[in-house]
Amino acid sequence: MTHCDGHGSLAGYSGTDGSATHIDHNNFYDNALGFTTDVFTAAGHPGFPQAGDLIEHNNFYSNNFNPYLPNSPIHPAQPEPVGTGLWIAGGNSNVVRYNHFYDNWRRGAMLFAVPDATVCGPTNTGPPVDGCDPTKFTTSYDNHFYGNTMGVAPSGKKMPNGVDFWWDSFPTNTGNCWYDNAAAGKVRTSPGSLPACKGSPSIGLGSTNEVELVSCFGALAGGGYNAALCPWFTTPPRPGSATGSRLMEPHYPALTQQAMVTAACALFGRTVPDLCRPVSAVLNGGKS
Repeated sequence: MTHCDGHGSLAGYSGTDGSATHIDHNNFYDNALGFTTDVFTAAGHPGFPQAGDLIEHNNFYSNNFNPYLPNSPIHPAQPEPVGTGLWIAGGNSNVVRYNHFYDNWRRGAMLFAVPDATVCGPTNTGPPVDGCDPTKFTTSYDNHFYGNTMGVAPSGKKMPNGVDFWWDSFPTNTGNCWYDNAAAGKVRTSPGSLPACKGSPSIGLGSTNEVELVSCFGALAGGGYNAALCPWFTTPPRPGSATGSRLMEPHYPALTQQAMVTAACALFGRTVPDLCRPVSAVLNGGKS
């Protein structure tokens, strides 16, 4: 996919379980979320897990459109974080390089894991997702972000993101690396230090960011897009403004892997007994 404009939507590009795709020299702007590749599938959906995209030489900017407002001309069917350039929501071995991320008021790029148990689907709703095993954690591994320019337009104008890179640091995830990225000042990240993988390992140890994921997908499972439960549905203040001078990163208590998976299994109206009994048994040493 090359030389396209994706704008005015919930997501400018959506590639659910889209693997080995080359996305280059495109513009993604004026969306809630500029770009999503993810594993949020319906029963029987092919291609799990997503892997192997090359995303390079694109502009992800000004993705601050809020379709969750009452007067929005579109009616969103999914929860997306307003003010975000790109996310990889459960994917492996993707490369994000040589792009410009700027003027995204919440975040430039996000990466987080999606446990298999939240994807596989109960068999009574249709065929299960091929390749999905509710006892495993298949995503997100070996994603590399490098050579990107953060908070600066191609013209050289400074247009900061709220935060440049955001990672959930899901426990046991390995091989995710951020290196040689540039900004007008310091590249801003959450957590505050991300693995560069140059002579050191990258292992997810858990972070408070996981609570945000549970809260936001839980808001959808509970019905509607409740901005009181999830910050994604509120337009962030512009970075550098009087109300947006600080990093727009809420603080939560950390979650264990078990707590994260148990909570995440309620996503999209699916029930814990249907989806999570197998994975719960694994996490509890054989006791469901």
